[in-house]
Amino acid sequence: MDEQRDRLRQVLKKLAFAKNEKGARGGLLHDISAKGAGLNFVNPMGSVDHAFEVDDMVEVIIDGFPPLNGRVVRTKQEGIFVAFDLDSEAEKSLIADIMIATNQLALDNESRPLA
Repeated sequence: MDEQRDRLRQVLKKLAFAKNEKGARGGLLHDISAKGAGLNFVNPMGSVDHAFEVDDMVEVIIDGFPPLNGRVVRTKQEGIFVAFDLDSEAEKSLIADIMIATNQLALDNESRPLA
């Protein structure tokens, strides 16, 4: 499949949740851009089942970010891909949040002692 993206995705591992009237699932953010994000759900008890379907509206909560609303554009057994519904100001703010989180991660990695 040839995917067309107009925003660069940033790999960023953060705690993340998706929720709507069908339920809520937690896991890890896989990657994020100003237009959307990929989430991988975690279930320590076994299989990762979720009720989210393409075109569902969801609220995405990512550690260190404000809540983001979007639409599920693709699903997989262990997660979902969400396209955010943001105006231009909210998109600029999200880009800044992504840059801050990425820079913080880089600083955290630099300050770890080598084993």
